[in-house]
Amino acid sequence: MVSAVSTKQKLRLNNMKQSVNRMSSLKPLFKAVLQYDDSIETPFFDESEPGSYIGKGRGTMEGDKITGHFIWRLNAENCAFLWTKKGDTPPPGMHLCNTYFTGLMTTENGAEISFNARGYGFRGYDSEHPYLWKLTAALRFGTDNKQFHYLNNSLGIWEGTFNENNKEALYHAYLSALK
Repeated sequence: MVSAVSTKQKLRLNNMKQSVNRMSSLKPLFKAVLQYDDSIETPFFDESEPGSYIGKGRGTMEGDKITGHFIWRLNAENCAFLWTKKGDTPPPGMHLCNTYFTGLMTTENGAEISFNARGYGFRGYDSEHPYLWKLTAALRFGTDNKQFHYLNNSLGIWEGTFNENNKEALYHAYLSALK
């Protein structure tokens, strides 16, 4: 015997379909390569970000609407990378950390776009390569440039991997406009 679907269940299913449609509205923004470089100057970054200083560096980004380079700084809480960076073994069970990126992107035409990324890093998602990390974060942008002003009213998401051996990260960034 097939039971009838209640009105409440139909509403929940409809809300779930709408949520899936909104999630699929994410559009690729750029691909990025980040390389650690503690020798660079990052004078404008807010040093009061939560967590402990992890590192800073340079990056490149390439997308249909935005291409250029950037500098960044990373803080994190409860992060195994603080141990591996010194050549030590992290405590057992320390695989997940909170991440706090700040950065400044400069596009090919000279536009400057600041960004903040708040997310998580998971070390050892591949048991055969425990030095690999999986990272995800929500992105927030700010710019005075009219060409990229739409970013001020948008949120982004990036996801990628970090290799602690060569200190390089590869990210894919996506954009979803706020309504």
